[in-house]
Amino acid sequence: MPSISLFFAPNKWFETNAFLRKSYRLPSFNDLYYSLMGNSNLIPESATQLGADLRFNLVRGPWHFDSRVSPYFNQVGNKIVAIPTSSQFRWTMLNIGKVDVTGLDAKTSCTYSQNDLSTVLTFRYTFQQALDHSSPGSQTWGNQIPYIPKHSGSIDFSLSWKKWSLSWNSVLTGGRWSRTANTPDYYIKPWSTTDLSLTRDFTLNPVKHRTQKPLLVVSLNLNNIFNQHYEIVQGYPMPGFNAIAGLEYKW
Repeated sequence: MPSISLFFAPNKWFETNAFLRKSYRLPSFNDLYYSLMGNSNLIPESATQLGADLRFNLVRGPWHFDSRVSPYFNQVGNKIVAIPTSSQFRWTMLNIGKVDVTGLDAKTSCTYSQNDLSTVLTFRYTFQQALDHSSPGSQTWGNQIPYIPKHSGSIDFSLSWKKWSLSWNSVLTGGRWSRTANTPDYYIKPWSTTDLSLTRDFTLNPVKHRTQKPLLVVSLNLNNIFNQHYEIVQGYPMPGFNAIAGLEYKW
């Protein structure tokens, strides 16, 4: 498929590239034939993609700042999606004739590293407006396609000190619809979850005839620590608070 791209880096801390390309995607074997879900009449998906990527990268002593902004516009023909049928237990694959996608991905991270201490804070945000433009005048014209939130993002924080490691992850997802008909019956509320992980490494005495020291890793993962009630797919509630302890031996 044809494509053209342009890259420009005027200095060490800033670079940008832009692209225009055509892409083509065949439906997978599961899309076509998976039991009760596959649709053997699926048409291959094609797209015209226009986008840019701007990146800022700055290092000051133990600090490292990195930011990236990526706007894009995609015009997709015969977009392949999965949606529930009359029953939540039976889904199907189908084509949406024409979808126009306007989006923006943004990421900013700050890293501090010195001696035994290292920490990283990362923010991510995604805007994606994916509108059904298949049939002018129809009920679904101009509606957001199923299960695509307009706004989503995450916050990640990690802290490492000697053999200890702590990480925090929060995911935020805006409201979505489970059908192309964006009516209140098919609206899925926004949701967010927060996970916390603590890890400790223990270096053990080396095994005979081996130069590498074995490593024992003890971990504790606390998932959905605020016990948020949410659904990724309408009608299927996800787990609340749960904890997992782990023990790993490497040699």
